[in-house]
Parts: sequence; C-alpha cells; structure tokens
Amino acid sequence: MASDVEDGVCFHCLQPIPHGVELSVAFQGDDKAVCCAGCQAVAETIIEHGLTAYYKHRDLDKPQQTPLLPEQLKELDVYDNPDVQSDFVRNTGDHSKQTTLTVNNITCGACAWLIERELAKTPGMIKSVVNVSNQRLHIEWDGSIIKLSDIIARLARIGYQALPFQQNQIEANINARRKGFIKRLGVAGLATMQVMMIAFALYFGVVSDLDPTTQQYLWVVSLVFATPVILYSGQPFYKSALKSIQAGSVNMDVPVSIALIGAYIASLYAVIIGRGEVYFESISMFTFFLLTGRFLELLAKEKALKFSTNRLTYMPNLAHREYDGGLEDIAAKQLKINDIIVIKPGETIPADGVLLSDKASVDESLLTGESRPVTKATGDGIVAGSVNQSATLRIKVTATAQQTVLAGIVAMQDAALADKPKVQKAIDHIAQYFVMTLLAIAAVTFLVWSWFDPDHALWVTLAVLVATCPCALSLAAPTSITGAVHRLNRMNVLVKGAQLLESVKHLDTVVFDKTGTLTYGQFKLIAREDYADIDTINAIVSGLEQRSEHPIAAALSQLSDQPISPDAIQNYPGQGILAEIAGTDYRLGRCEFIQIWHPNWQPKRQSNVILANRQAVLAEFQVDDEVREDSHDVICA
Repeated sequence: MASDVEDGVCFHCLQPIPHGVELSVAFQGDDKAVCCAGCQAVAETIIEHGLTAYYKHRDLDKPQQTPLLPEQLKELDVYDNPDVQSDFVRNTGDHSKQTTLTVNNITCGACAWLIERELAKTPGMIKSVVNVSNQRLHIEWDGSIIKLSDIIARLARIGYQALPFQQNQIEANINARRKGFIKRLGVAGLATMQVMMIAFALYFGVVSDLDPTTQQYLWVVSLVFATPVILYSGQPFYKSALKSIQAGSVNMDVPVSIALIGAYIASLYAVIIGRGEVYFESISMFTFFLLTGRFLELLAKEKALKFSTNRLTYMPNLAHREYDGGLEDIAAKQLKINDIIVIKPGETIPADGVLLSDKASVDESLLTGESRPVTKATGDGIVAGSVNQSATLRIKVTATAQQTVLAGIVAMQDAALADKPKVQKAIDHIAQYFVMTLLAIAAVTFLVWSWFDPDHALWVTLAVLVATCPCALSLAAPTSITGAVHRLNRMNVLVKGAQLLESVKHLDTVVFDKTGTLTYGQFKLIAREDYADIDTINAIVSGLEQRSEHPIAAALSQLSDQPISPDAIQNYPGQGILAEIAGTDYRLGRCEFIQIWHPNWQPKRQSNVILANRQAVLAEFQVDDEVREDSHDVICA
C-alpha cells in the first residue's frame, strides 16, 4: 500500500530523497515526500486524474520493477503535457524541441551506439547524442511527428530507462549505484582474500604431493567463497551483456561475462569429477579488479557532476507575483507569460521579462561575466539569473523555465558537450567490430587448441577473452574527455564543444575576455585620496556601504572594524547614498552625485566613489576590477 512507503524514500519512484530536498504531494489527506519536481508533477497528475490505484497495487518490495510509466499514464501521455514539459523541454522552432534525458545503466560506448542507432531509425528524431560519462542523452525531435513519451517508450523497449534530467534525481541514482558497488566490492574483496589463501596451499601442493582428499577439500572451500563473487558481485557485467544481446548488439561486457561464467563452470566441473584444474582465485580476483575499475569510474562521474556548470541551479525557487493589488509567493516554475512579478533588492530574477519600473540596476555577471551592474530603463529586457542591485522592481514576464535566455545558454552548452569529437566517434564505431572480432577469434582459438591440446583449449580461450577485453578502448576516451572538460570548467574555462580539445594544438590566436580572466572579477579598492581623518572616513564609509546592495559596496564595507551606523539613510539607485550621522549630512557615490553640493569640485584621479558633507569633499576612492599579476605574461606568451 502507498501508506507503507518508508521515510526518506520518494513516494512516486521509491528512490532515496536527496539531502535538502523538501517537495511533497497531497495524497489521501497526507503530505507525501518526493525526490524532485519531475516526480512531483507526475504524482500530482496521477492523483488529479483519479488514478491512485497505481500507488495501492504496486509492489513496494521491488522498486526497480515499478514500470517507468503505468498503463494509465501511457494513455494520458503525461510527459507530453506542456505544463509538465515546461520544466525540462526547450522549444527551438515551430515544432522542434530539445531536452536532456537521464538514461540508467549506460556502461560503455556500445550502449551509446545502440541508443543512437535505435533513435536514428525513429521518424521525427532530429538529433540524439549520448554522453557515456554522465549517462545523459541529449535529443532534438519534431513534436508534430513524434511525442516525447514515444521516445521514452522506444528506449524502454531496448532495455534503457530514461527520465527527464533532474539534478537531484541524478545525484540520487549515483548514490544508489555507489552503495550497490560498495556492497559488491565488499563481497568480492573478502571472498578473493580467502580464495587466494587457499590457492597458496594448492600452489604449494604442486611440489609437495598434496593428498587428494585435502586437495578436494580445498577445492570445495574455494568453490564456496567464489560462488558469491560470481553470482552476486559479477551481476552488473551479466545484466549489461544480456541487455546488449537482447538488443541485437554486443558490448564489452559480453566477453567478460563469457570468461567469468565459463571459467566458473569449468572449475565447478573439475570439483565435481575430482580432477582437472580450478581457477576460482583467478575469476574472483578478476571480478574484484573489474568492479574496482567501474567503481572508480563512477566516483569520477560523481565528482564531475558536482562541478558541472549547470547554471540553472542558481535560479530561485520562489517568485513574488502580483494579484489584485497584492503579492503571493509561488514556485518560480508556475510563472506564466504576462505575469507581473516583484523583485526585491538583492534577489535573483526568476524569469525573462520587460522592466515596468522607471529604472533598474542589475548584475548580469552570471550570464556575461561582467561584474559591473547594467542600468535598465522602462521597457528594457531583463534576463533570468540577473540580480537586482537597486530598489524593488516590477517586471512583466515574457519567458519562463526552459524558454529563458539562461536556459538557452545551458542547453547550448549541454548540446555542445554531448556532441562527440571525431576520435570518440571513431572509437565507438570500432568498438562494436572489435568485440565481434574478439568473439570470432576466441571461437577459432578454441577450435585450434581443441585439435592440438584439448586439455588447455578452454583456458587459452578464456585468457583471450579476458586479456583482450576492450574496456580501455570503450571507456578511456569518453571518460578522459569528460574529465578534461569538467576540469576546465572548475578552472572557469567554459568549453563550448568537446571537439575543440582535438584542435587546441592548432590554435594561433586567443581572444581574452577581461572580467574574471585578465582580472579577478571582483571589485577592489585600487587607490584613494583622503582630505580628513582616515579612521573617521573609514568608519563612515563602512557604515554606509554595509547598507547597500551595490557590488562596489562590498569592496568598501570592510574598511573599518567599527563602522558608524547612520541615523537616517536614503538610497538613490545608480547615483549613491544620502545619510545623516550625528546631525551631519553625507553623500557617498558618483562624482555627479557629489557635485550637487560641490558643483566646481573635480576628482584628482579616476575615482568612482566620493564621500562628502555639505562643507567639503572628505575622500575619494578608485574601486575597480583588479588586473591579475600574470595577465601581462599571459598575453605576451
């Protein structure tokens, strides 16, 4: 029953809820926790259409067997609902759409090749690219020819479960896989150590004429320890191999599975008949090493995801929407075109829109990298992700969710990163033929050795399968490319396409962006002139700037450990601050703002922040984005 769902588990998909996620749906008078907005939307649709029987009759003991889409949902085409799609689908033309799907159980380039080949045969598909390293599928399709639910169903038929990409869901899937790998590694590691200890006794028995009864006993003990390794720890390889065979293809896990199972069956047969050779230690150790490699690969993927440049995570979850003269707080994803929203100073703008207020000063550094605020006038466009640096703003929404400029930039980046470089395309193509050729060579090897030396035919064949496993061929290229791209992203270098890594050696011209590249991207006090007591000036400036949201204010707000709080303060957006301290009026801001009191005064240097009272100018400050020390050397290199 649905009421028996454990705490900390998503009510809809039965997967662990990531830390910090607080989403829920109302079901039979109770609030049920869900792991992401996608599950929330689907669950609400099920409940809204009276299909709650799905939650009552599903098998909670087998969450992995819960169908991706229940039969009722298939009829409703819930993932084709425009309201549901607004969270993860971007319209790129009259009928063309783009999205990124999370595809479970992608293990190598062969999986990617199979998915891309299957979708390429699908009418209405424009483009499909699989990123093996982060298990994402970027697709573009013609909505007038095929529906997204049909694409997901087509992937399910070839054994791949696909869901709309959600950062929280990705992290939950990786956490679940990591826990599964740790359990299998633990079993394989402990069993391998025991089997190896017994193997040493058998090795010494070769030169010391080990008693047949003792040898048989050691074989049986080895069998007991090796069996969990083969039947439990090796399951990921068998499932992957079976899935690829069912889809009419082969991947690198096919020869691995044949080698493991073949060696185990042959060793088991030797134990039963009491003669021959057993290789329990070899298959146990091989399984442990393979699992270790897969586990390290998973950790690399997890680390890459943590530093992924998915800028949509900076978008606010709530928005202030006007209604009948009042304000209501709603989820940002529920905003509609033509809604009027209110943005308070310091808040991030949740949607694209048109400015209705007289003027605004916004920080667009998330989009442009430029740290200086941009001044906007009534009717100017405002982009989601910008930060309001002035007074409270009113904005009319023109685009939301996946239709915003920021979402478009992220989509272009994801599409570019998903596009494979030439070397990876060649490797993916070769890997398919490599595995097929390997199986053919193994078959020939078995036949030849069966003719010359039947006792060693099986073992030589298994050695060929194991030694020539194309793990490095299929995994090294995508993993190394993804690792390089994410390493560059961590260093604030945004790579538009992975294929650029191939051509970087031919570069002869480099164009630098100033902010955050040749400079630090943060305002800093460069120079100052003081015309009064410096300690008093610092205390006044710190006290005023600590009450300002302007990015320049951060560079001056820490000038004093004992800031003086103003008795009254008034903020003039884009100009400065007028304040009263102990009966004295002060102005702090631009030169033009100060010249209202001192029309003939001119700064001595390129100062952009000036402090003055009605009697005189007290100080001037030059605050700017500081140039990096090594910028000259970089440009001249």
